[in-house]
Amino acid sequence: MSIIAQNSQAIDVLSRLAADEAPLPGSDPTGSDFDDSDTSLHTWAERTAASVAGYLPSNNFPHGVSYSAAQKLRSKSWYMNPQFTLAESSANEAQNVKDLTMMTAWHVMQSQEILETLQQISLSLAFILADKQEDRMNSM
Repeated sequence: MSIIAQNSQAIDVLSRLAADEAPLPGSDPTGSDFDDSDTSLHTWAERTAASVAGYLPSNNFPHGVSYSAAQKLRSKSWYMNPQFTLAESSANEAQNVKDLTMMTAWHVMQSQEILETLQQISLSLAFILADKQEDRMNSM
C-alpha cells in the first residue's frame, strides 16, 4: 500500500475525531453565531447538565457543545439525574413507556454509530494487513 493511502486513512480518522470534539454551530458562547434562546443546544446542555451528577451547576460548556459532549450528556442524563430517575420516571406508567421508547431510540442510534466505528476499524486493519503483506512480498 502506498504512503499516500496510509496517510489519507490516518487523516480521515483524525479528522472524524476532531470534528466530534469541535463546538457545534451556534453553541459556542464566544462565537458570533451564538444562539442563547430557550430552544438552543447550549441552553439545553447547560440546563440538563445542572441536574446530572458529575457536572457543575453552570458553565459546563464555556467553549460550546461538541457532538461528543452532547452524546455523553444525553447518555448520562437518563441514569445520573436524580430528579428525573426518582420523581418523573416513576410518576406513572405513561411516563415510563415514553422514557423506554426514547431510550430504545437512543440505543438504536448508538448501535449505528458503533457499527460505523467497527467498519472504520476493519478498514484500518485491512490496510495494515495489506501493507504488511506488501512488505513481505517485497522482501522475498
